[in-house]
Amino acid sequence: MKLNLFLFSVIVAVFIFANTLLAQTTYSPTRSGQWSTMVWNPSGTPSASDNVVIPDGDTVTINTNFAINNLTIGGGTSGILQFSKTDTTSIVVNGDILINAGGSFKAQTNLTGGSGLLHLLELHGNLTHNGAILDFRNGAAGSTLSCCNLTLAGSTNSTLTINGVYSSTNGDFNSITINKTEGAKVILGSNIYMNGGSSTGPAILNTVLTFISGIIETGPYVWICQNTTSANVTGYSSASYINGAMGRGMSNTAGANKDFPVGDSLGYRVFNLRSTTSGAGTGHYAEVRCIPGNANTGTSILTSDIDKVSSVRYYQVSFNHGPVSTPFMSFDRFIPSYGTDDGVAEGNTNLRVAISTDSLAHWIGLNQSKPDTTTLLAPPVKFTPDSLAVPDTLRSGVGSIYVALARVTGTTENSLDRITGINDKSVKPSSFELSQNYPNPFNPSTKINYSIAKKSFVTLKIYNILGKEMTTLINGEKDPGNYNITFNAGKLATGVYLYRLSTGDYSSVKKMILMK
Repeated sequence: MKLNLFLFSVIVAVFIFANTLLAQTTYSPTRSGQWSTMVWNPSGTPSASDNVVIPDGDTVTINTNFAINNLTIGGGTSGILQFSKTDTTSIVVNGDILINAGGSFKAQTNLTGGSGLLHLLELHGNLTHNGAILDFRNGAAGSTLSCCNLTLAGSTNSTLTINGVYSSTNGDFNSITINKTEGAKVILGSNIYMNGGSSTGPAILNTVLTFISGIIETGPYVWICQNTTSANVTGYSSASYINGAMGRGMSNTAGANKDFPVGDSLGYRVFNLRSTTSGAGTGHYAEVRCIPGNANTGTSILTSDIDKVSSVRYYQVSFNHGPVSTPFMSFDRFIPSYGTDDGVAEGNTNLRVAISTDSLAHWIGLNQSKPDTTTLLAPPVKFTPDSLAVPDTLRSGVGSIYVALARVTGTTENSLDRITGINDKSVKPSSFELSQNYPNPFNPSTKINYSIAKKSFVTLKIYNILGKEMTTLINGEKDPGNYNITFNAGKLATGVYLYRLSTGDYSSVKKMILMK
């Protein structure tokens, strides 16, 4: 009976979903002009469930608030969507934004004076830019500045892909807020650049990266915050951080230290980096990438009183001068952090930090003149070694400094091996939860994350769209914690599938799409 009710609810949900798609209307402007007075084809006004296409040759100015589904700018040669020069606006795109070749999406210099002009864009889907201009910060601070602040929201993943070379008018973002729910992520399909901002403009128009909820997954790319103000990256936590690589502007005039809220798929590991030289101008950035895996290649040579480096994760530090002419930057302090899966034992003073300047071939243990006793009460915990007497120098785009946790020769408390079955996010989850699989759509493998609030008998099953059970992924008792499992659908056909997590106190169903 319970299964029949489940199948009935699935069929109803699919029916509603299909009819919602059928109810969508695609609108196009009939001429250039302002959004609020536009004559649309077909007649009427686009709503939150409707799509909008700005065709080649038309320029539409956003001068009012609205919500739509998908937004397409340009038909392949031109087409412009621009924010008003005089009216503050707030728009919501529930689906995707696609900017075709030749198309432009931009803020305009404002006509309201030194207070500046702020627009807001909330995006739930993907942003793909193949056009000529994507510019969310335009004008001079204190006079003609106009900005669009972007919030990445919703319960589905958002992939950001910016094609073409970054410039002040292409792929140029202002403030961005990460506010994803239900396990959704922000995924990079290219490097993402946030403008360096200005210290003279209104604070509301500063370039700020705000973490609320959700993880940025960079893959081979980098999320780059060119602003050099420490406080302009804020809110990061184990629930919202960068999985992969982050670039940060250090200082235009002197040395500086910055937090890099990075980590990997199993945990958040904030990293602090200190530079001793300036970047000489806005646009430079130091980059820190968290790399899961063994810092020892198998033939690495360890010196300076260390006999092991982490087999769990390590970090790569590099430098890029961007559009400014500074050829190098020097660094003298490297502060990684550790958590519950790093193989660090509570209450000892035998943990160290090691660096490598030759791609992991040699690891050098850093001095620890002030004893630091390990603790796992509130992970991740920063671990601070002595500063280098002679800073290491990186040339722009050439070479890297690698950093890893290490242990004192002859000690055994800190295994530096992964402690399986536990990570920072697995400590006492407050509720049961089934997250959206990632990637989705997928081919042929995808990951499913779930949380167990108390010891329970757990099942995780896959069904086809008709409710027929295809396979069982989990069927057994689980302790409290956060878990993930990989589902390989190599033997299944392209289509929509459902996955259901059940415990004695919780049941949840989500949809996944297999595309071969």
